[in-house]
Amino acid sequence: MILYRLPLNALQKGLYTLINGAIVTDSGDPVPVHDFIPTGHEEFPYIWLGRQEDKPDLINKSRSVHLITQEMDVWSTEAGKRECNEIMDDLVHLLTIRRPEMSDFNVLAVDLIDSSIEGEAYENGITAYHGKVVFNFLLEQKE
Repeated sequence: MILYRLPLNALQKGLYTLINGAIVTDSGDPVPVHDFIPTGHEEFPYIWLGRQEDKPDLINKSRSVHLITQEMDVWSTEAGKRECNEIMDDLVHLLTIRRPEMSDFNVLAVDLIDSSIEGEAYENGITAYHGKVVFNFLLEQKE
């Protein structure tokens, strides 16, 4: 009999380890990855491992499979959308060729389900582009 575990922390840790340092700007600087709610004082560009949703897909006495929807937010203050779009493209490419590693779960599938970008203006005069890529991760708990 399997003891059920929620995979949210395991996926967050696996994604952070996989992405952190793997995506760089045009100048060769790594794009920081944050798993905490940004305070507004972070240096741009950056990636935030945002909203997660877990929908148990199959749970019985011997198997536990979860469908996790994971949003990843990209923030950039560069003029134009190019930098934000390139970081989003790099995220998609990375997650199509490599899987996050987790000690208690196997990744069965990774699917891109949505991507978007929009411009935002703030009271202090700062403008930024906010991109979002959304993936579904199908995870099976190891016994």
